[in-house]
Amino acid sequence: DLDISDQQFFPCKCGYQVCMWCWHRIKETESGLCPACRTPYGDDPHEFSAVDMEEVVKANKAKVAAEKRERERLRQEQAGNAGGGAGRGAHNLGSMHIGGGSDGDHAVAMSGKRGHEPPKDRNQLANMRVIRRNLVYAVGLAPSLASEDTLRKPEFFGQYGKIAKIVINRNHPGNTGDPKRSTASAYITFLHPEDTLACILALDGHYHEGRTIRCSFGTSKYCSAFIKNVRCNNPDCTYLHCMGDAEDTFTKQAIQAGYVTSGRDVLAKQEQMAKNSGARKRVGGGGPSGTGRSSANPVFPAPTYDAPPRQSSALVNAPGAFPQIGNPSLNRSASASVTGFSSVAAGTLSPSAAAAAAAA
Repeated sequence: DLDISDQQFFPCKCGYQVCMWCWHRIKETESGLCPACRTPYGDDPHEFSAVDMEEVVKANKAKVAAEKRERERLRQEQAGNAGGGAGRGAHNLGSMHIGGGSDGDHAVAMSGKRGHEPPKDRNQLANMRVIRRNLVYAVGLAPSLASEDTLRKPEFFGQYGKIAKIVINRNHPGNTGDPKRSTASAYITFLHPEDTLACILALDGHYHEGRTIRCSFGTSKYCSAFIKNVRCNNPDCTYLHCMGDAEDTFTKQAIQAGYVTSGRDVLAKQEQMAKNSGARKRVGGGGPSGTGRSSANPVFPAPTYDAPPRQSSALVNAPGAFPQIGNPSLNRSASASVTGFSSVAAGTLSPSAAAAAAAA
């Protein structure tokens, strides 16, 4: 839209309208010709009317009123979403997105983690990325694997856990004209975050069909509309419209360094916890969640993860029961004596019968 001071500015007789800044730039640094009819611009514009101050004041008031109405609308939407509670789940995401939330929005909601408040300067979010703990980004896949049905098989990604979604890019930017070196990439969304980590740790660096597969956590960036604090009108927008968890939010430079998306930082924490709890390593078994499908002949490496320690059933007693101590035969005798004593006290067993039961 032209500024109010440019709306009555016509530098050429053909009527083609440009702003004053563009007119000056074309005259001074470019061809000096009208972009429409190619007539040379003169030193004075063909038609120009001075700006009426009343029009300026009127336009400014209208702009301020429109901004106020937009802020009030957003405030009411946010208040309504907050009052609706957590019961509405993912449909409550990002009141500024008409599409109901992207995959990243739903991942943030399902994680159960509360996102931090947006910074005062929202422009900072343009340089931030949020790690999605349920999303694997795999590159270096052979073209023969570039189909969803293949990747879902238990010989490949299906062994790590239950898969919610797969998106494949068959025209990877790193492709060359040599078909022997062409690759594909894929985004695999798992239902359980622990399966995602197991997949990354098992598959990253695996050599298959002459190619090295690299795996990492997928990331999402913030929608430009969310950064501007306005409504996103794209129902198919794939970017974030709500704040991600602070622990999963990093700068673009930190993401590009690769360490935080490799899963190594999470692995270090898990290994320390496993060392303290005495957890044992387990291979396969459908991944940590147990929702994957095992294969007799897996092509990709099987997942390796820490299984929770099993509690010994010998040390577990029924509620209200006491553990046996000492000689079992003595315990039986003591039990019979107690039973006989209880029966005598209750008047249901004679003393002689109680003595006979204890002697037995």
